[in-house]
Amino acid sequence: SMKSSLLEDDCSSPDRRGRALSAAEAEGIQAALEAVDKEGQQLQEQDGLSQMSFFLGVLNVPFLCLVLAWLPDYLWIAYCAETFFLIPAFYVNVRRIYNGALFLLDFCWVGSAFFAFYFLGLMFEVVPMGLREPLFLVFYASALGPLGWACIALHNGLIFHSAQKIASLFIHMSPTFVAWTIVYYPEKLADTWPGRFPNRDALQEIRLSEVYAYGFGAYFVWLVLHGAWLLTDGIHCPERGLNTVFADLYDKRNLAKMFEQRTGLRSLRSHAALYLMIHCFLCALCFVWSVLCFRFVVLHMVFGVVLFLSSAWAGAGYYEYVMARKYTKVVRKVLEDKRTKPDATPL
Repeated sequence: SMKSSLLEDDCSSPDRRGRALSAAEAEGIQAALEAVDKEGQQLQEQDGLSQMSFFLGVLNVPFLCLVLAWLPDYLWIAYCAETFFLIPAFYVNVRRIYNGALFLLDFCWVGSAFFAFYFLGLMFEVVPMGLREPLFLVFYASALGPLGWACIALHNGLIFHSAQKIASLFIHMSPTFVAWTIVYYPEKLADTWPGRFPNRDALQEIRLSEVYAYGFGAYFVWLVLHGAWLLTDGIHCPERGLNTVFADLYDKRNLAKMFEQRTGLRSLRSHAALYLMIHCFLCALCFVWSVLCFRFVVLHMVFGVVLFLSSAWAGAGYYEYVMARKYTKVVRKVLEDKRTKPDATPL
């Protein structure tokens, strides 16, 4: 290859300091270059890094901002369209990389798919009038509750080149802004899309208990169904090569050790039950926040700003790591491996 020939040339000719590279030095440089190439291939294959993916990812941010600023009554349409594109893109990526097709059974993904169909039904006016307000409250409570807080908890970042990461950020953060347009511009939505969403008078008549009850009620339906699956078949899926959100967290966070130390329980099923209980408790708290945001509009606005800043910070951290530190760590690891191998030639 070209790199190999360059290294051979460097070995056979003096460098700038007047001496030729030794064979061991050339071997070390070659190993470092191969390791860097491997990392670059992983970025392309796993994260989908390409000029086109980065270009589209960057353009999507100002597009959504412009819709929010100039056409707030159409933001829910943009959300619906992008959700139908990004969820399949996420599915394809996690299935290929992590065998994680079952990740989509988590509440955030099930809820996002449901909301996309809900908005599609509103677009074509097939959602019954009696269900429109309750379904809006489910959407609002979920958007300002578990979905929004998951954006912070999962460190979702503005990582433009990765369809998987952009999809995760989008389904967690964008519902907060869609909900904002519905409660802050009810007249505009009523003029453009009559009868689809509650008008200002209807919004003022909604009781805070309804926001919580509809949001947590929908979540509880998911919890019962998901829990029944996880405690019977789901805990055995990794044995068949199918990863799950629970299994992924269980391994990465070493939950087996933590649960056993704190409860004395050892079985996988009991640990899955504890996971579901913790999930339920945290989501119950998140729905309280959605009620507060519905009551105090300024909290809703501040929360949206916090989510955007959190995603920008997380994205900046990712790119700083990739561009400034990741490849240095890779090269250092190669050199360390060379030094620690018994048969390695000293560099």
